[in-house]
Order: sequence, then C-alpha cells, then structure tokens
Amino acid sequence: MKWKEDYSSDIPSTLSDVVDFLKVAMPIERLKISTIGPEGTSASFVGETLKEAAHPELDIDLLLAADFNSAMTSVLMKHSDFALVPSAYRDATAFHWNSELVLEGCFVHHTPAYGLATKDGKLSEDSVILATMDEVESLFAQLATPEVQARLADVIPAKSTSHAASLVGEGRATVAVCNEIGVYQNNLQWFKVREGVPIVWMLFAHK
Repeated sequence: MKWKEDYSSDIPSTLSDVVDFLKVAMPIERLKISTIGPEGTSASFVGETLKEAAHPELDIDLLLAADFNSAMTSVLMKHSDFALVPSAYRDATAFHWNSELVLEGCFVHHTPAYGLATKDGKLSEDSVILATMDEVESLFAQLATPEVQARLADVIPAKSTSHAASLVGEGRATVAVCNEIGVYQNNLQWFKVREGVPIVWMLFAHK
C-alpha cells in the first residue's frame, strides 16, 4: 500500500547510527545536548553513554535542565542543538507535535536499576512518606508489600529520580522511587529493587 511508503521513516534508530549521524550531519566540533538533571538521573546516565560513544571524533556538552520543558526551551532558543528525551516521559508527545522541533534519531538503552530506597533499607515508620516522579510512582505498588502500602500517608512529587532520592537523604521523605545512582549519591539503601528496563531515547532538534 502506497501510504506505508509515504509515511515510513529512515531516521537513525540505533546508538551507533545516531553517533554516525551526529558526526556527519553536524559541522561543528562540539554539540550541546539538553536533558533532565541533576547528575544521576537515568537521562544523564544515558546522555553520558552517548557522549562516550561519540568521543573522540565529536565532543558533546551535556546540559542538565531542571525539567524536560526547560530542555525543550533550550533547543527552541537554540542554546542547545538537541534535547534527549525518553519515551517513558509522560509528556514526550509535546516534543513530537511541536511545529518547531523534529525527531532526528533514537536508540534503545537500558536504565539503571530502579526500586524503593530508604536510609537504612527498612520501612518501620508508622506513616510512610513517598517521594517519586509521576512516571514511576506505580513501582511503589509493584514493590511495596500490602502492609507497607497501607501505611502510606503522603506522596511528595519529585522533579526527577535524583530529586526523589535527595528528599529521603534530607529526611523529608521516608522512601523514594529512584535509580541505583540516586541510592549511591545519597547514601541510601535498597528496600526493594528491580532491574532497569530498555527505553527508547529520542533526539529532538530545531527545524
């Protein structure tokens, strides 16, 4: 059927293809790629992977934004060449349908391990306060026992998994849904952990 040909896409779709595209398509020695920070988010972890894969032929500056809206604005204002966005981001569709942005490439890469982390690896408090991003809040229901879920008293929205982990480190929450980097950075311990998952990572540029 003709429409299948008309709407097919040949954008780079593996990490090596994306790196080759960046080397050929960008006539500059340094690229600026924005994604969500701070250091320790899964996005910054994957961004570093892309950075290492492109080196030494191409140098990449990874700009860590407060949120994905800020990463988008950075590209729209031409402060960054690309925004690195995971398919798991709840509002990723805003990048796809922005008339000034174009999807230039994508690749699959695993996240670090994710789970529930506390200061001591236990959850003995009568009232449990959870810190989490909306995108991964469901992991609490998957990993916490029914008894722990029954003690959930409050949920603190976090801007990133790193932010969630820091809220536990600061004593503002008792448990965080975070990745293993956040556990290490904030001297936390796993209450329950699961393997990371393969996610599609997308590179959006200004048209």
